[in-house]
Amino acid sequence: MRQRIHIISLMSLFGLILPSIVLAGSANLRWRANNEPDLATYNVYYGASPRSYGNPIPVGNSTSYEVDGLADGQTYYFAVTAVDTSGNESGFSNEVQEMIEAPDQQPPPVTTLSHNLKADFDGNGWNDIVWRHQSTGRDVIWVMDGTQRSTLIDLPYVTEPEWRMEATGDFDQDGHTDIVWRNYATGSITIWKMDRTRRVSYRMLAPVRDLAWAICGAADFNNDGHTDILWRNTETGQNRVWLMNQMALSQMIDLNSVADVNWDIVGTGDFDRDGNCDILWRNSRDGRNYIWHMNGTAYRSHVRLLEVADTNWRITGSGDFDGDGDCDILWRHAQNGNNVIWFLNATTYSSHIYIEAVQDTNWGSLI
Repeated sequence: MRQRIHIISLMSLFGLILPSIVLAGSANLRWRANNEPDLATYNVYYGASPRSYGNPIPVGNSTSYEVDGLADGQTYYFAVTAVDTSGNESGFSNEVQEMIEAPDQQPPPVTTLSHNLKADFDGNGWNDIVWRHQSTGRDVIWVMDGTQRSTLIDLPYVTEPEWRMEATGDFDQDGHTDIVWRNYATGSITIWKMDRTRRVSYRMLAPVRDLAWAICGAADFNNDGHTDILWRNTETGQNRVWLMNQMALSQMIDLNSVADVNWDIVGTGDFDRDGNCDILWRNSRDGRNYIWHMNGTAYRSHVRLLEVADTNWRITGSGDFDGDGDCDILWRHAQNGNNVIWFLNATTYSSHIYIEAVQDTNWGSLI
């Protein structure tokens, strides 16, 4: 076992705040795989001084590991080795270090953004569109000027196809739109913290191992200034909101269930402009479309929209595209790559416009 391991990334994060449990820091390590056939396990080492580590932590063949129980404000040093089936251990990898930051004692002032302007990455007052190519892992932002694309910005590649972009919103209340990701192999959840169109860091949330639970959107459902996460269980029809305190789960609220799993949650927004975030539904079997009007996290009523019988038309998001304050609907055709915006007057269809087509249907869009 001669091959050395190279750590390629390290991320610091905080555990969930739970009753009677002290907040503990943790660090997420990733490294390149050792390709030798006799690999038995990787060992993770860490300590509070350079090249001075405690006992090894065997992690099997995984190329990532989360070290938890770390003290806030302390700098830690990390390295990895590989061990073969005969017990021979490689030398240490490159060493990485990270200070585990303590959480802010004083939260930043709450910034209340419109429910219908939720993906304005460049701060120009218009909703932008995020795209992911599921085959290549390329991720881009269409910076929009109304319904026109003004420029295209590349984001970091995420080559693992199990990762999907699921929602956008300002989670850390810094005035910038962030991006929520879910891994549909492991259940992991991460939020990319953005500075306009640049990713500056990321934060892992507690994983949801039951992959039937899908993230369907993000919005401030209880109007406390924090962006919350909306979930639907694709097997049971349960619906749930994670009420967030910045990037920490505060409370889970169950919504009304919809047992027919042909119904998909496809968007959020304040459609009736009453100050509450509503939920947009589409039936993937028959093409019906509905809006649930909400009062916080409580269902209040519903309204039926125009039916679109061609189920190749998928709703990929909702937001105000023409600046009139009403929530509009973004559509994408799964076969021909056409993209259309429906302009709404409250919950009434007003008109539509075709925007730039993307014929490669491996590209999926999100706002």
